[in-house]
Amino acid sequence: MIKTNKMREIGALGTSLSLLFILAACGGSSSSSNSSSEATTTTISSTKTLSSLTIGENETLVAPDGKSLTLTVDGVEKNLEPGTYTGDVVLDVTDQHEVVYMGGLATHYFRMGLYVEDGAVVADKSVESALVSVDYNGNYATGGSLTSQGDNFNGIVVGGATGTAETPYTVYDMTMNFTGNGSNDFAGYGAALMTTGTSHVLAEKLNITTDGCIRTAVWGGGSSVLTVKDSIIVGNSATAEQVAGVSAPMMKEVPWLLGISGNNRATNVLEGAQVTYKNCSVTAETWGALSTDSCTAGAMLTAEDTSVRFTGTSGYGSYADGAVQNTYTHCSFDVPDMVLIVAAGQCGATFKSNDLGASTATSRRFGIMWHKNQGGTVDLQAGTVFHTGETMFLVKSDVSNTAYPILKVDGATLVSDTNVIYHLMESDDAGMGGGAPGSETMWAASYTVPTVVPVHDTSVDTTVVNADTALATFSNMEVNGDIYNTRWTADQNLKLSFVGAKITGVISAGTQANKFIPAGGLIYPSTRQYLSEETVTPSPVVGNGVIVSLDATTTWAVTGPSYLSSLTITDAEQITSADPTKSVVMLVNDVATPIVTGTFTGKITLFLQ
Repeated sequence: MIKTNKMREIGALGTSLSLLFILAACGGSSSSSNSSSEATTTTISSTKTLSSLTIGENETLVAPDGKSLTLTVDGVEKNLEPGTYTGDVVLDVTDQHEVVYMGGLATHYFRMGLYVEDGAVVADKSVESALVSVDYNGNYATGGSLTSQGDNFNGIVVGGATGTAETPYTVYDMTMNFTGNGSNDFAGYGAALMTTGTSHVLAEKLNITTDGCIRTAVWGGGSSVLTVKDSIIVGNSATAEQVAGVSAPMMKEVPWLLGISGNNRATNVLEGAQVTYKNCSVTAETWGALSTDSCTAGAMLTAEDTSVRFTGTSGYGSYADGAVQNTYTHCSFDVPDMVLIVAAGQCGATFKSNDLGASTATSRRFGIMWHKNQGGTVDLQAGTVFHTGETMFLVKSDVSNTAYPILKVDGATLVSDTNVIYHLMESDDAGMGGGAPGSETMWAASYTVPTVVPVHDTSVDTTVVNADTALATFSNMEVNGDIYNTRWTADQNLKLSFVGAKITGVISAGTQANKFIPAGGLIYPSTRQYLSEETVTPSPVVGNGVIVSLDATTTWAVTGPSYLSSLTITDAEQITSADPTKSVVMLVNDVATPIVTGTFTGKITLFLQ
């Protein structure tokens, strides 16, 4: 059966009716007179259907205690604002759906076009007048459309124990257009499609577009399992003026500390949800396209045969946070800032191919950026292609937030326009500001570019792998570009293993300097694009050990001075000069040493002469 509205309680009442006339006809109540200069609060006791509604400039419509009120006009959800509305006008009264976020940090009262829980439609919590030509029940919702032009309205929410792995709840062939702001994308408040609980959902042939601040198109949370197939997903951003009017208990914009801008993540995975995109197009304007946040054990973000694009000038393609594991199979990325950000915890990601082809990524700035990650693995498998405008792999680490990820790259093609393949750098994260979540002082107000004074704890061995060593392995591929470790506030080693690799470049310890702001200068939110922009000068190891191991099938063509703490050579001929007119000289503890097989430790310098 096609259902679009609840039973209409009254018919058309005229072409232009004031609120008080409606109340008299419908049994509502008002707290004051209808004087144009006095505020009037009107309680709408039950769902009403009208042909015309006028809300005065000082009039406010509310639902009774324990209820929520939604206005739809010709099936389009709208904010309850002063004005005259004509057509199929419905004041939809539903039961409140209370969502308590983070133990009471915020309480949200969801209004939803369709709410399904434990395999049944909850009609008393569904704004059915917003379901235009949608056929729905406790097993599926198919066809038709949902349109929102108001704030904090959810489209379809599926929760509880709805569906199973074998027979998921199905959302099929539907269009959702949502304009207006959300208030908390950590809770899914205002998302177009949302799954929670232990629900299993299959969404197929959807066309979802959101326009607004933290107005998520697809949101998966709880322990839900969501598969989205053959769908078009677009998440557009709000203007600065619109963002200023949003009150959120958490972030309403991307943290400026990441060096990027934006106020809407197109999709988001939280908690222990598992979300898969197959043969989809995901487009964001800014911030993020395939995002995750605060994920717990079991969480997964999977994309296959899916494209990720941006229409704006800043943002990341995907994000891994907490315990989530991301997998991208035959996916293509075209992004402004980062293909992927890998954050706190042991989260990780895999890029791989299928019968249709390999995963490819183009970024105008960086490839993958890590911060605060502790032992998560990122794996770029055979055939993967990354092309970046700047550094390919950027690991941010410092004394209080040490990052030591594991990178595995096998048979991939890496092209960096600045010729920097990997940089373990001293983090330029400004940190928290001490304010409450969601406040203007949540993040630090600025970042002071430091004066680099490298330190070394003599109890830390720079020649061996220890608990916080960053690990990277490159196998069966060409590595054209430089690799650096510029950590300096505390000892941290970088271990590089090469198997069947052809290396051309510098591998070295070094010091870093911001390209745009001198030491002592400040980087502000307005100049956030200067974060991560570092010039590296190769220099001898202090506490930033560089441990290099070359297997017998690897060659290294040295292009410039390289400072290491350990070097394992398995073939005396495998290290050569990239300049045929020069030769490579190796010093070990300032003593000229023949390049022969063996492991050398200490103060190692390779240079051309």
